[in-house]
Amino acid sequence: MENRIIYQLYKAEHKLKNFMKKLSRDNNIEISAGESGVLFLLQKKQFKMSELSQKLGIDNSAVTRLVDRLEAKKLVLREVNPLDRRQYLICLTKKGESDVKILTKLTNKTNKKIKDGFTKEEVDIFLRVLASFEKKFK
Repeated sequence: MENRIIYQLYKAEHKLKNFMKKLSRDNNIEISAGESGVLFLLQKKQFKMSELSQKLGIDNSAVTRLVDRLEAKKLVLREVNPLDRRQYLICLTKKGESDVKILTKLTNKTNKKIKDGFTKEEVDIFLRVLASFEKKFK
């Protein structure tokens, strides 16, 4: 039987997304994978929309939709950029800060679960394979 790598990747992604969604919901956090990516970035500093787009590797309109949803959930704010009043800086609210702390714990727990049963060398190879997608499929 042929290796079904693409199928296995899609299946793994689907399982992981559903697992994380349930884990988040069980901790009273209603958030998508894309939304959590924005929150993780905003832990470090405020970003302009274009910077978020670049960091996440998605177009500006997708970032706008993500930020709109996060703003509706009271997890982020748009603040006028003091250096350029035509731009907004996106930052976490107190609730956003609280939720991202919980999400960080859940993500760390899930990363441990993924690694469970594998040697460090096996995990390193797996991470190299995943990282190679960035180069191979630009």
